[in-house]
Amino acid sequence: MVAQLRYTFIFLSCLLVVPVGAQQIPLFSQGFDVSPFLNPAHVDFLIIRQQKPVLKGRVADRSLLQLADGPTLSSFDADFYVKPNVPTSFVLGTHIVYFDTDPIFTTRVNVRLAVYQRLSNEAWLSVGLSPGLVQYRVNTNPLLYIFPDDPALFNENRDVKSFALGAGAYLHLPFNIGKNKSDFKYLFCGISMPKIGLKNRETVNNRIDQNNHYYSYLGLHFPWADRFFIEPLVQVKYLPGLPVHGEIVCRVKRELADLLIPQYWAGIGYSNTNMGYVEVGFGWPIGATFNIMMRSSYTRTFGPYARVFHSGLEFQLTVLYQMKQ
Repeated sequence: MVAQLRYTFIFLSCLLVVPVGAQQIPLFSQGFDVSPFLNPAHVDFLIIRQQKPVLKGRVADRSLLQLADGPTLSSFDADFYVKPNVPTSFVLGTHIVYFDTDPIFTTRVNVRLAVYQRLSNEAWLSVGLSPGLVQYRVNTNPLLYIFPDDPALFNENRDVKSFALGAGAYLHLPFNIGKNKSDFKYLFCGISMPKIGLKNRETVNNRIDQNNHYYSYLGLHFPWADRFFIEPLVQVKYLPGLPVHGEIVCRVKRELADLLIPQYWAGIGYSNTNMGYVEVGFGWPIGATFNIMMRSSYTRTFGPYARVFHSGLEFQLTVLYQMKQ
């Protein structure tokens, strides 16, 4: 009986990490630089203005500062914009996401294809898919010292693999308000389901349903001063059975259409889960083909969970390479 209970716990841990892991995704850092993990249809509006093919790589890491062995999130993205500035084109990419919530570990590897169609010079619509594989693993080694002969600790269900599919859509539109109609302003929005196709799992006395996750975001970009722009953004995440999670973020950014010109920004945000956020970042060209962008964000939790999830730090590094025609 004891062995069966342990086996059930291990099995449920592997499966329940699906929604738990998704809660770790820091939406704050994903709004303006949306990862293909959240929306495989998202395309970078600066990149698709370029005349040459662009290769984009990004690594990110997030951890809690108050917990030495607390949860961490690491990710890697790579995208290839084949022919950016044409009426119809596509983006090929891959991404790897790793959640460390010891003793539960989650790894997801996906490829993605995004196809976008220009509706006008500064307007386009894109759709994307990202099939891949998810692995859920439970580390039972600490229990082996206590129960060395328990067969449940050696069961293959400590390691569960599942197919997963992401799908999304993204829309980018210009608009004109104010006296100066030549100022560049735009609206962008996206909707996606990062987890589709995860199979329901059953034990002898339990059934675990895998629910889809729904993400949406809406943002604006309009001039504030010479070469400076304000970007307010609203993000919403919905998971059936849980309260709706929403965030509002605002970023002030110095930006030009050319990737090979320095840019920098700062932002703040707040969520309905009592979490505040600040970020800073900059982009700097190297030669005539490279641009390196670095950003760092700090989150602070308030309310009843402040003692546990007191604060977190995220670092992100992005490298852009403009290829020769």
